[in-house]
Amino acid sequence: MKTLITVLTTAAASAFVYDVNAQSLEQGKKLLAYERYQSAEKELSSLAGNSPEANYYYGLVLLGEGKLNEAKAAFAKHPSDFRNMAGTARVLYEEGKGADAYKILQGIVDGAKKKDWEKYQVAADAITYSDKATQYDEAIAWYRTAHERKANQPEVMIGLGDALLRKNTGESNGEAVRMFDAVIAEGKMKSLAYARHGLIWLNARNYDESLKSYNLAKESDKENPLPYGDLADVYYRAGKYELAKQNIEEYLKLSDKSIRDQMRYGNILYLTKDYTGAGKIYQDLINAGEGKQTPSLYRGLAFAQYQNNQLSDALKNFDTYRSTVSDTSKYTYEDYLYYAYVNNAMAKEDSVNAAKYLGIADQNFGLALQKSTDEDKTALYRKIADGYKETRNWGKVSEWYTKLVAQYPDASPLDYFNAGFYAFYAKDFAGSKAKLEAFNAKYPDEITGYYWLGRVAAAQDPEATKGTAVEPFKTWMNKPLAEGKERKTEEYVFAYQYLALYEYNKANGRAAVDYSKKVLEYDANNETAQQIIKYFAQKGIK
Repeated sequence: MKTLITVLTTAAASAFVYDVNAQSLEQGKKLLAYERYQSAEKELSSLAGNSPEANYYYGLVLLGEGKLNEAKAAFAKHPSDFRNMAGTARVLYEEGKGADAYKILQGIVDGAKKKDWEKYQVAADAITYSDKATQYDEAIAWYRTAHERKANQPEVMIGLGDALLRKNTGESNGEAVRMFDAVIAEGKMKSLAYARHGLIWLNARNYDESLKSYNLAKESDKENPLPYGDLADVYYRAGKYELAKQNIEEYLKLSDKSIRDQMRYGNILYLTKDYTGAGKIYQDLINAGEGKQTPSLYRGLAFAQYQNNQLSDALKNFDTYRSTVSDTSKYTYEDYLYYAYVNNAMAKEDSVNAAKYLGIADQNFGLALQKSTDEDKTALYRKIADGYKETRNWGKVSEWYTKLVAQYPDASPLDYFNAGFYAFYAKDFAGSKAKLEAFNAKYPDEITGYYWLGRVAAAQDPEATKGTAVEPFKTWMNKPLAEGKERKTEEYVFAYQYLALYEYNKANGRAAVDYSKKVLEYDANNETAQQIIKYFAQKGIK
């Protein structure tokens, strides 16, 4: 009897351990899906030594944390297990060895038996969730096979939906939505499925529907931090900055507060223009010793300091970032753009070294253009011009708008106008005249260019003695107005005042008084017009 009791007790204990391990594995997988990598690592590390399946998910956690070599070593502990083989394929994709990775995955599915579905799933997952993989059609086909052999498996349906989204066609996106709907109907992993719906609506810029989906994701599992992070993005894009902050703070509460999580928090604060708050997040992480491991913290801090006009500190942290990241191929176009912004601003602040800073700014603005992969770079040209606007370097502003319209002849009317307008403020009157004439020729219904041609001529005749601006201003006044267009009050005042002064200088009293009266119609307190009227009244001209 004693032996039997012992056996029964041992069997019960074994069953208990198995049940606890199974629960821990499921919890680890859930934490992995919610990108809570540190918590998932703790949950799975004790199981990985005895279970190839747990080891596979443990390796995926390490990949999620960016620990490529550690993940590679973990998967190598079970070289013949199909899951860990798929994990090794993921590592190979990260290493840029796509052909070797795909060969392993093909071997996994070729070895699948008649009712085997998991091999198809893990092979498809390796493609779908590896940024450098491209065989989406194969992944979709493998998911379909897994789905046929094991119906209503939520992990398979989520994976198939994600693979279809990566293919990114109208038909594939529609099928992806149906897959996520099926997951919701099944009842498991609803929170992830609703979050996928939210992402689809977010990418379509339908913010109302995106908000609904993300709120359903929150309600489906209150432990899931992902909807809060995504909602912060939605609210930011919708211009609801306070709600963006509230949601990113909720995200941080539910997340592991990893470096990545805190950086995401700092990034949202930056985007919502809380530059001081964002800078504090980045600085605290640097002070905690994370800067060496995560150089982009210095970049984020520099961005925030630039926005707060802490130029010297911004330049110092940019230089630290650039010295830490020796591989310049990793720079984004914004790295070059904001480094140029800071140096351009320093040129205004430090006149002794202005030429040096301006040279660096020019070089990095050019590098930003080279680095940008956008087919249409007009927005970037405008951002560069904006940088020079901040420092009132009107010549450079005009120069970059001139480059823009030369590169993109179908640019907007405002781009063409700005090329001439800012040349005027740079006192490049000849250049301004030529560019405004080009603007008028291309957009003859835009009357603003005619007015500013008058301003250019008036600037070259400041005493209004030569009359060079008479014809341009009269042309502007007589130009028919297109629908929705109007002349501004201050424009009338300037033009009529110039004409009044010119006629005054020519001793044409009647015309001078008439133009002065037109000035007073728009500016009743204009002293110049009043003086001209008073002067000629004494001569009997009223």
